[in-house]
Amino acid sequence: MLKLDLGVAVYAPLQGSSYVKLPKGLEDKKAILNVQNEDEKCFLWSVLAALHPVHWKDQPHRVQHYKGYEQELNVSGIEFPMKVKNISKFEKQNPTISINLFGYEEKELFPVYITERKKEQHVNLLLISNNDTTHYCLVRNLSRLLASLTKYKGKKFFCDYCLHGFTRQDLLEQHEPHCRKNGPQKIRMPSDNNDILYFKDIHKQLKVPFVIYADFESILIPCTQENLNDDASYTQKTHEHQASGFCYIAVSDVEDFNTPPVVYRGENAVEKILECINKLIRRKYSRVFGLSLLVEDRTFTCTCKKRLTANCRGHVIFEDVLHLQKSNLIIFSLFSILYGADTLEQTI
Repeated sequence: MLKLDLGVAVYAPLQGSSYVKLPKGLEDKKAILNVQNEDEKCFLWSVLAALHPVHWKDQPHRVQHYKGYEQELNVSGIEFPMKVKNISKFEKQNPTISINLFGYEEKELFPVYITERKKEQHVNLLLISNNDTTHYCLVRNLSRLLASLTKYKGKKFFCDYCLHGFTRQDLLEQHEPHCRKNGPQKIRMPSDNNDILYFKDIHKQLKVPFVIYADFESILIPCTQENLNDDASYTQKTHEHQASGFCYIAVSDVEDFNTPPVVYRGENAVEKILECINKLIRRKYSRVFGLSLLVEDRTFTCTCKKRLTANCRGHVIFEDVLHLQKSNLIIFSLFSILYGADTLEQTI
């Protein structure tokens, strides 16, 4: 291993909280009800607003309209603000209600959570954010909300999974079973200035000189039981996988590069396989396509046994059978592809 990069990011799950004003672009569509709550139950009030609609003349954004119905919903074991991952739990506890959730970022709408099956009381919600505050809103008219995605002026029937619009309901019904298999997604068409795909990974077309296939066997060791809190969700570890052996085999088009299966059973199996593969690479594969990697001093040499430089005119050989006189360009290309070097003089 020549390099290892480790990236760490803080995981912040999506969840709704207190009131956030709708962006003007969404507000002008007149398709969303934004309940003005001061607590963290915007999800709850938005669902109740769908189940108990209030006429727009009676100020349906006021949370007082829905507090009297709060006990209708089973939210036991669910904490507020509602996390997106808990929506499926809410649906199980309220079997007559199904939820679809859409997101809005950078003036684009996209699906976040789509129910497995629409129920008799289906609710479409929108999750918006303002800096660190997120908020659930009720989508009263999904067709009107998504109308700007197409130039068609008539009524559209939109797929919940990809937000693609159809002019007829039967076309949507034919499309949804296939789209459902891929889950929620957002289709973004290429722009006029970026509408051609180019294949760039030429190195991936080249066949690797050899492949090592390895497989571990393990035994289950019981874990020490810990005191768990039954009032919160948890994962209980019962057994730990401990490597007890391995088998590996090296495969190549060149016969001498192949190895018979190597089987090991015993302690320290992970350390042992690393030791074996390291010895295998040093012994058999230090020279690949005429370029020799000396592990000890970590430099590259050509087949003429001299340090690989721009002046080198060595032969590219494979198993001392095929002799081909190559130019600097080919020598450097192989060097760059195999070892990721930028210059012939590079030492890693």
